[in-house]
Amino acid sequence: MKYIALNGPIYSGKSTLTDELTTRGYMPIIFTDLLKQLYAAALTLAGRPTTVADIKARKDYYRRALQDFGAHIGFDDDPHFVSIALRPWYAAGRPPMVLDNPRTDEQAEALHQHGISVVKLDLSQESQERRAQAQGVSKKRLDEMMAHPCELGISEYLIDALLPATVPVSILGRHVIEVLEDR
Repeated sequence: MKYIALNGPIYSGKSTLTDELTTRGYMPIIFTDLLKQLYAAALTLAGRPTTVADIKARKDYYRRALQDFGAHIGFDDDPHFVSIALRPWYAAGRPPMVLDNPRTDEQAEALHQHGISVVKLDLSQESQERRAQAQGVSKKRLDEMMAHPCELGISEYLIDALLPATVPVSILGRHVIEVLEDR
C-alpha cells in the first residue's frame, strides 16, 4: 500500500503514525491543514490575525470552530477539497504518500478515486479517554468534540484496512508498509 489515508477517532494516533511513515519515506499530506489555512485566512480577513501555526498550537481550542467552519464551506462533503489537498502529491509525481485525517464517507470515496487506500486506526472509547486525559482534556470536553457530525467516522465499506491504534507506532508503521503493501 503506497498511498494511504489514515482515519480514526480523536487521539487514535493518526498524526503520530503519519510522522512515523514520513520517516520511512512517505510524503505527508495533512488534509486538515487545508481547512486550517482557509480558517486562518477567514479570521485574518475578519480582523483577527491568525496563522496555521496558531491553530496547531491550540488544536483542541480551535477544534470545534474548525469542525463548524468545515461544515459551512462544504469541506466535509465536497470532493474538490480532497483534490486541492492532493495537488502537491501529484506535482511530486505521486510518491508513496500518507494522508492524515479524512473524516467523512465523501472524503473516503474521493480518496479511492485517486487510488488511495483508507486505513482506520481502531481505538476503544476507554483508550481514547485515557489518551485525552493525558493531554489534559476532560471527558466532558472529549464528548463535546466527538459530538460533531464529522466525528461519526467513515462507513465500514469504505475502510480498506483496520489496524489497532494501541500497537506501538514503530511496529504499526512497519506493518502498514510491509503487510499492507500488496493491496
